[in-house]
Amino acid sequence: MNENKKSPWLKGVIISAVLVALPPLAGLIPTLIGMLRAFRAIEAAGTLDKTELSQAISSSLWATMVGLGVSSLAVIPLVICVVGLIVERRRQRADDSRR
Repeated sequence: MNENKKSPWLKGVIISAVLVALPPLAGLIPTLIGMLRAFRAIEAAGTLDKTELSQAISSSLWATMVGLGVSSLAVIPLVICVVGLIVERRRQRADDSRR
């Protein structure tokens, strides 16, 4: 294989790793915003309504849950690509040692 050409398995590892790492982080941003809004609303009202607080917290956690779900699913192609890359590199070494 040409040294300048990246393996499709390596490209898959890179893309999958990004899809594993970024969605949970992206999901945390709306979660934090939702939590801040919930606590500001409580502060503005001057009272603590447990039902409203639990609903606000629950709705703000959806973004984190979606991010973790996407991330969890992206682990599957990541593992497949890592295994493919390992097999490819072993074959390359075997071919190089025969020469």
